[in-house]
Amino acid sequence: MFDYQQISDLNPFYRIAEFSFSVDQKYREPVRTMVKKSLELGSEAWGAYDKSSLVAGYVLDEYCMRFRESVVKMGGIGFVCTRVDYRGKGAVKFLLKESLKTMHEKGHAVSVLYPFNQGFYRKYGWELFFRMKKIKFSPGTINLPDEVNSVSSELLETPDEESVDFYNAYAREHYNFCPRTIEYWKMAVSHPWPDIIARNIVKFTEDDRVVGIMDLSYSREGKERKQLLSIRQFLCLTENARRAMLGFVKRLSQQIDEVVFTLPLDEELWPYLSDRPKEQLIQDAGMIRIVSLEGLEGLSIKAPDLDIAVKVVDSLAPWNDGVFRLIVKSGTLSVRRADEYDFQCDISTLSSVISGFTNLEEMQACGRIKPSERPVNVDFPKQVTLLMEFF
Repeated sequence: MFDYQQISDLNPFYRIAEFSFSVDQKYREPVRTMVKKSLELGSEAWGAYDKSSLVAGYVLDEYCMRFRESVVKMGGIGFVCTRVDYRGKGAVKFLLKESLKTMHEKGHAVSVLYPFNQGFYRKYGWELFFRMKKIKFSPGTINLPDEVNSVSSELLETPDEESVDFYNAYAREHYNFCPRTIEYWKMAVSHPWPDIIARNIVKFTEDDRVVGIMDLSYSREGKERKQLLSIRQFLCLTENARRAMLGFVKRLSQQIDEVVFTLPLDEELWPYLSDRPKEQLIQDAGMIRIVSLEGLEGLSIKAPDLDIAVKVVDSLAPWNDGVFRLIVKSGTLSVRRADEYDFQCDISTLSSVISGFTNLEEMQACGRIKPSERPVNVDFPKQVTLLMEFF
């Protein structure tokens, strides 16, 4: 019924996306600018067409993402939208199935998206991948025992080469971060949004080396127009760097009413605060899907040696459908076709397990895994997962 092709005329896509996401008039041009910039940096817009009419579309962003102890190719799916008169007619299912073929051809091992509804994407093979912690407090409540004089700070409009090198080295070793080019950074810190006053990067150095960076986004919030500082990247290598970075934020307390930190679940700020935060919440965020199970061959993973066989159900990506042996030996994953299996699950469940967000024991306990007669006495270890790219 539908044809799948790259979108050459973006105007129909913009109109569908703006309606689907209820984009307010004042944000429409910034959204279009963001899409245009991402396409200029190599992203692709794909659509489902009924004859010559675009009826659904999405944007595919390509990343290299830390996954377990390796860096793999990841396809970021964003702006999934359908024309209102084609909803419920299979356009999105068609689009997602074709997107998997596209990502498979490009060598993507996994795919990540931010869902409007988890259940909707779960039935197509994506599963919860990470949560984020958000903490809001007054910068004046930061309480540091001593001022750190050995760490210097520099405010940058865009990251310099030192900052980019620091970030990329950090990304290859922490959570599920993605190395960034300086061109990508320039796009990330630009601020076409009408609510944003300014965006900056702060670089912290000690003994002539970068020991931390953080991004600052200034805006106003609510009817009272409070000045809000948002920090999504708070990356440091040493305790001195952490204290210097928090000290920098504290010195803004005469201007900034509130600061919001976005943090991984294992990052704690309470020891540095004199009072409890005004708000603290944990949010479900991105979902992950294995694009190619065999594409994970050679993945480095901190896990005990194991050898298990799983019958995978994947109706959208037939190359993943079937029985596979997953072998971890000396920290390296091997994927082999097999005949007999220890348990059965769908690709969404396996995706979340291999990512480290959950494990086999938890998924078996809630009925997402169906064991065979042979008991499974080994497991993939859990770990804190976090992706800081938004698409």
